[in-house]
Amino acid sequence: MEGEKFEQAQQSIRYILNHLNPEDRFNLVAFSTGVDLYSQDLMPVSEIDDAISWVNNLRAGGSTDINRALLEAVSYVEDDQTSYLIFLTDGLPTVGEVESEMIISNVQNFSPENLSLFSFGVGYDVDTYLLDSLAHNHHGSSTYVVPGEALNESLSAFYNKISLPVMTNLKLDFGDLITSDIYPHPLPDLFSGSQIAVVGRYALGGIEDVALTGSVNGHLKDFIYPDQVFEERSSYLDQSVSQIPSLWATRKIGYLLQQIRLNGPDKEIIDEIVQLSIRYGIVTPYTSYLVTEPSMLGMEEQERIVSEELQKFNDLATMPTFGREAVEQAEGQNSLANADSAPAAPNGAQGKVRTIGSRTFINSDGVWMDTRFDPQRMETIDVEFLSEQYFSLVRNQPQLAKAFALGPEVIVISGDMVYEIINDVSANETTPIPTQIIDQPTPTYPNPDQDNHEANQPDTTTGSLFPCWGGLIITMLPMITIGIVRIRRQNKWSEN
Repeated sequence: MEGEKFEQAQQSIRYILNHLNPEDRFNLVAFSTGVDLYSQDLMPVSEIDDAISWVNNLRAGGSTDINRALLEAVSYVEDDQTSYLIFLTDGLPTVGEVESEMIISNVQNFSPENLSLFSFGVGYDVDTYLLDSLAHNHHGSSTYVVPGEALNESLSAFYNKISLPVMTNLKLDFGDLITSDIYPHPLPDLFSGSQIAVVGRYALGGIEDVALTGSVNGHLKDFIYPDQVFEERSSYLDQSVSQIPSLWATRKIGYLLQQIRLNGPDKEIIDEIVQLSIRYGIVTPYTSYLVTEPSMLGMEEQERIVSEELQKFNDLATMPTFGREAVEQAEGQNSLANADSAPAAPNGAQGKVRTIGSRTFINSDGVWMDTRFDPQRMETIDVEFLSEQYFSLVRNQPQLAKAFALGPEVIVISGDMVYEIINDVSANETTPIPTQIIDQPTPTYPNPDQDNHEANQPDTTTGSLFPCWGGLIITMLPMITIGIVRIRRQNKWSEN
């Protein structure tokens, strides 16, 4: 590291030292061919001036002994104190232990549980597998500063975020509620002024006490939030829950993509990514055809895509872990896994992908198709646009109005029925599409005794038996507060 990068690194370290909390202790480890320690122990903030002088005298040069530097750093972590390690590098390990797997294993073996490791990769010549694995294994995160970005700005903004930890080692308990696929995983630490949005799935619903536990100033604390309502069912086109399942799918896709990159390809994981991407209209490297060829829906097409992608992986001797492509891939996957909202449709997808409630539709040759529609395996019931049958469906199932308003040609799944709206209007006539098809009161939940199985069928699209959505916001200001956001059950078809 030299030139502007080195100067920005020094500037960043000076910023952090000048913004330590009064009770903090610190040490600095510089590494190249060897390792240079500021001190043989953790130092109080009264030593900041000397530490800054030490930083100012650092010079660039030599190779990169990452393994030894990390082992030196973790040796200062005390078992009874939450400790943060900020690891900054612009290169690959070149001396000492150079195998990433061994470095990861060594740090794992010598690090106590209370260590949180945050890695910063500067430029493209960094090992993304190493940096992401270290961060994931030690309750932290990884950040990449690409050429053209200011390292000092990125690092100082990051430190401002983590400088006031309030609760660490978080765990959530939902009582007897059966939950699955909760993200982020694992839960990160909670910092003053920040919030954590937790999304996941649950079965059956009910009223449960939610317990949040964690370490506050070194002491284990429990916070109980009694009688939280987890709704048993909801309309799949209900706009009030549209963001929860989309956000959940985004984070899960990011998490699964990370697993492939860090642990190698797996057919079941690729299959799940493809299904989730199609189901929620989230474009991934495996489903870019959602934009280019939106008519390619159904299990047969999905199986073909999975086979092709798995073959691509198998044809590679190894997956690249450094270089521009690897860094951009890591950045993109980390962004999905830690997303605060579902990504917007990419360029080229506008006008082709539309989300209504938690259901996604794709425009194929003028027909808006529910992404759960399988042309090879499902038969449709034709309904003429604006016919008596058309309005009868809306009266009996008000939630369909939102889907029908997409246009005169729509394929939508409701329960175990697939309706295809057919536009038989003469080519010389134009019939405006009503934006509100019929005045109806607020949609009510379907009666499970009626011939409508939306509330009773398991979700098989993503291979999960837990078809419900949960959202939890944990906000940290002067005091800890928790709010349960609208949490609704979703089912095979009504999930969406």
